[in-house]
Amino acid sequence: MQQEEFKTRHSFHFKILVCIVFGAFYSYAFVRYHVGKQLWDWIHIPYVLNKAIAWTGASLLVGTLLPNRLLFTKGWTRKTFGAVGFRWILVHIICTLALLGENYTPRCSTISN
Repeated sequence: MQQEEFKTRHSFHFKILVCIVFGAFYSYAFVRYHVGKQLWDWIHIPYVLNKAIAWTGASLLVGTLLPNRLLFTKGWTRKTFGAVGFRWILVHIICTLALLGENYTPRCSTISN
């Protein structure tokens, strides 16, 4: 029972860490693109969100390079950072393909006879 409580508590803390990292990157992207470049149209929001998703995934993958002694004190593993980072990168790739449309991916968007 004590082991389950340990995993649940540290899993919750890891989710909080991921939310903080994503929030920081989205805040940066918001200031840079919406405020700095004056991109206030609704059409630009998915692009800025995709940028934050990409940076979050990349930073989680870089988290796999942290020393074991630093991760184990928090109850986390490199595998956790890698698996979650990989999922964020997959979401980024799917969003990128959806946002680019058929101008950039003509073979994927048309059906050949």
